[in-house]
Amino acid sequence: MRKRRSPAWWGSGIVLAGFLAISAPALPQSNDNVIAPGDGVVTAFPGTVVNRDFARGSTILDETVLDLKGASAKVLVLGAPRYIWDGRAWRAPERLAIPLQRTGLVFGVALDDAKPANAYFTATSTFGIHAVIPDNDGDGHAERIRTGRADAGFMAGQWGEGGGPGAVWKLDGKTGEVSLFAVIRLNGRDNAGAALGNIAFDARHRQFFVSDRDTGMIHRLDMDGRDLGHFDHGRTGRAAMGLAPVAFDPANKLDLASADFDSEDPETWGYAALERRVWGLAVHGGRLYYAVARSKTNRPEVWSVGLDEKTGAFLRDARWELTLPREVSRDEISDIAFTREGAMILAQRGAQRGSYDYSRFARPRKARVLRYWLERPDDPKTPSRWIARPEEYAVGFQPDYHNGNGGIALGYGYTEKGIVNRKVCEASLWSTGEALRRNELFKKQLAAGGPLDVSGLQGSPARPVRPFNAPPWTSYFSSFAAKGAGPRDTGHMGDVEIYTPGCGIGGQAIAGAPGDYATAWNYPPADGWYYPQDTDPTCTFENGCAEPPDPISDPTPDDDPSPDPSPCMEVKARPYCDAATGQGGLEVSIGSTPAGFSPDVVKVTTPTMGVSLPGGPLVNLSPTATVPVSGAAPGQPVTFNLCAFDKAEAKSGKPFTCCRATITVTAPEKTCEQGGVK
Repeated sequence: MRKRRSPAWWGSGIVLAGFLAISAPALPQSNDNVIAPGDGVVTAFPGTVVNRDFARGSTILDETVLDLKGASAKVLVLGAPRYIWDGRAWRAPERLAIPLQRTGLVFGVALDDAKPANAYFTATSTFGIHAVIPDNDGDGHAERIRTGRADAGFMAGQWGEGGGPGAVWKLDGKTGEVSLFAVIRLNGRDNAGAALGNIAFDARHRQFFVSDRDTGMIHRLDMDGRDLGHFDHGRTGRAAMGLAPVAFDPANKLDLASADFDSEDPETWGYAALERRVWGLAVHGGRLYYAVARSKTNRPEVWSVGLDEKTGAFLRDARWELTLPREVSRDEISDIAFTREGAMILAQRGAQRGSYDYSRFARPRKARVLRYWLERPDDPKTPSRWIARPEEYAVGFQPDYHNGNGGIALGYGYTEKGIVNRKVCEASLWSTGEALRRNELFKKQLAAGGPLDVSGLQGSPARPVRPFNAPPWTSYFSSFAAKGAGPRDTGHMGDVEIYTPGCGIGGQAIAGAPGDYATAWNYPPADGWYYPQDTDPTCTFENGCAEPPDPISDPTPDDDPSPDPSPCMEVKARPYCDAATGQGGLEVSIGSTPAGFSPDVVKVTTPTMGVSLPGGPLVNLSPTATVPVSGAAPGQPVTFNLCAFDKAEAKSGKPFTCCRATITVTAPEKTCEQGGVK
């Protein structure tokens, strides 16, 4: 077996047996708002149901249809995991779930600058094209079909009420009301069914941009949803760089009545030609950045076009920005985000798939999340302004950690107690993905921390890139649905945006006035953090940024008079290496304690930046405990805070004894690998 090398002695760690996934209770609402600071707005495939009382002779698969009551989008409360990101599964509470029957299938998400923000969603074919014909067996249900027929139509739920494949929907951030915001048409021509790509908000000019997968156009909308014109990359963009134009072909469109249509073959769905097919969008530095599926190199690219400073209209200065390198897959770029420092983060989505059984909507385990930086200064010898080789984030545990589903968003930082820190911007990166906690090498350890097939969100430190966090133990994982996608299901997640008031406008982050630094677990402010403009000084658990009381997860509540802050136990600690997995950690032995006190649990935390404890803070003590450690570099001193207590006493709800100690251990200079220390 080939040895797997860890970049540090304390590698990915081992989650202790018996460790449970966290299922957080729904948060109390302090007002009627449905989107609060730190929340994530997420899109996904809503699931299916089987028609009741269907005709004899029909199969269950033939009678399986889109679940109109299933959620096409949700607002998830991401502000209070209450533990340091350590690879566990966590069911983030829901503020709101939007049923499929309201919006139909949607992918792209954008937030405006209202307080609270309103959310916008784009109709999509990303989760398949599902066709039916009228009931012909008398059971009262439309009949599913795989290929086109003259009497074919879209399945109920494919598009929302009153909308269609060109629909943009608006969620009111105060009331939760969903309404039709706009219908994208090209000179009066309706979108035939390939639907839309993504949506971006430009706060400076108070407008939106929407990519159209049917025509290849990028439309500009005002705040009332009126179409202000479109940009044609295939003609105008390519011409600006001296490339041959690729014109829009109105004859290339999805046609359910044609025998050529096949719900399992995306080539029959009428997508625009690859050279003009656009998807991911972001506004930055007075320009609209957009992703193109292919170019003369037959690889995905990022282009940009300027926006008029006064009106926000498209200028005629389109330029090529970069082409993804050969070692990266040809999967399209479905989402783009910019940091305040000008780094460009790109999310790929696996190549489109279609499946009659609803299982696969994207090619798995190829899509990456990449980060590019500008050359400083620009090197005139290189064709691009951007450094050629991108950095990369690890998404999901399946090797090689390319398990994204095409959505990314920057979020607030978190305190070392797992509460969102609204004083720190861009400290977390959230990605949509599938089977995020599945890895056969760590199956036993991961299973102790919750389900493996998490189809939902991964939240990780935004600043460091691979080899840090590969595999991504230093992460939060949260499923979109209680009954998540199965191990065969791919591409069931969509896009994500995080509501971070004060951290920027229109995707263009702006630093605010300096403020007091509050611990946000990863990096010190000097390493790139900045402060939001309008941090709310009144921070409560209700709005997602204060700490709830919990005597077990935090065995020393503020109103507990009994704990003695001084050391009251003898602690011995040494690093260990598990030769079977190549992962390392800390072995802790508790010696003498006060007479009559017999602790059976120890809470272990670390204030050391960049270091996490996969498996969580609570470790069974008997009297030795093994604590998995992740992120410590060879030779790095790491501080651990310990609190030993009696679990039964703590569960009583009354003040209890917490025996404390603080130790510092230096990580060994040598690495831990499968087979032993090297």
